[in-house]
Formats: sequence, C-alpha cells, structure tokens
Amino acid sequence: MAGYYNTFVVRIWYDEAGKMARGRIQHIGSQIYTYFENLEDMNLFILSYYKTKWIANVQVITNLNNRPSLEYLELIKEEKQMSTEQNKANQRRIFEEGFNKGDLSITDELIAQNWVYRGAEGIELKGPDGFKQFITMYRTAFPDLNITVHDMLAEGDKVATVGIISGTFKGSMMGIAPTGKSLKITAMAISRFIDGKEFEVLQVMDQLSMFQQLGIIPAMGPGKK
Repeated sequence: MAGYYNTFVVRIWYDEAGKMARGRIQHIGSQIYTYFENLEDMNLFILSYYKTKWIANVQVITNLNNRPSLEYLELIKEEKQMSTEQNKANQRRIFEEGFNKGDLSITDELIAQNWVYRGAEGIELKGPDGFKQFITMYRTAFPDLNITVHDMLAEGDKVATVGIISGTFKGSMMGIAPTGKSLKITAMAISRFIDGKEFEVLQVMDQLSMFQQLGIIPAMGPGKK
C-alpha cells in the first residue's frame, strides 16, 4: 500500500553517545507532528495505528551517522507481511463466499465504496451495488458457479489471482439465452486493496473458449476457419 496517503516519516535524533534523544512521527500529507522520548512509546503508537489502519509504508530517517533503526525496519517488514496476507485472505473470501456461495453480506466488510470492476468484455461496474450486481448476474446465469483459486500472489496493495471458473449455463446473461452447457475456463484477476477492502479489479478470461464451450459460437477444429 505504498503511496502518498499512507506514508509515515519517522525521524530519530541521537545524542553524541548514540542514545536516542528524541523521536518524531509525521503522517505525510499533513503538518501534524508527534514527538516521543523513547522507542517504546513510538513502537506502541505505530503498532496501534497499523493494527487499525493497515498502514504498510514507513520511511525511517535518522540524523547521526545515518544510524539504522532496526526496530522500525523489523516493524515495517512484519506489518507489510501482515497487510499482504490479510489482502490475500480477503480476496479468497470474495471468491469463495461471494461468488461460490452467493453471500452478499460480505459486501460491507470487504468492498470499498469506490469499488470499480473492469473486465475484458467491456463491462465496468462501480460501487457496492455494482459488486452485488456482478455476483447476481453470474450466479443467475450459472447457479452452480465455482471459482477455484489456482495461484495467488500479493505485493503492496495488489493481489493477483489465477483461477478456474466452472459452471452450467442455465440462466440468461447479457441478453444471451442459456444453452444448458457447462464451461471450465482459466481467468486472472488483479485487485487492489485499501484498509482491507477491495476497491479496484481488472479481470481477464478466455472468452473465446467460454463462448465455444457454452455453444454460443461454433468450436474451431481441424480444417475449420
């Protein structure tokens, strides 16, 4: 979640003996400074903020012989790991509870108010209502819809997922009448999270294979053009 809006600058002053003399924390984007006399209080402050806000980018600045603050470097590493793992867990819940089970109650917990979906098929949906519409559309068309996560990677505020989408086309979708045929295709989604909520999704799937499997367009074979 690196960025202007979620960066702290931590400055630590040391005395000539190498002992911390004073510490200051500034949240970038504001002129608000908080001063501390010891590392313990600074740790408590940042840990408390992290646990509630999932801030994942801290810059550490020192001013005496460029002394490293190992306490904060370890804190950054630990909190970044916590943030990415939480984003992955929330992404998996969106697939398993939202799409596979049709549980729309997860929307308030996992979907941001400014959520936006962009698909290769030209669909663009926005907001929590757009998320619910998206799930309802697919589960109406495929009542047995199932998304199986094949691989998932996270870095910063992004989560990339490769999965298998399967289901039986039993309800109309985007004006296309159901054919009763089944599909099994590979899809990829790249999502961005803020404060543990998904707020942007870009999805790519094998649409040609999807339409062929569902009988919407003829399958290509040897000698066919």
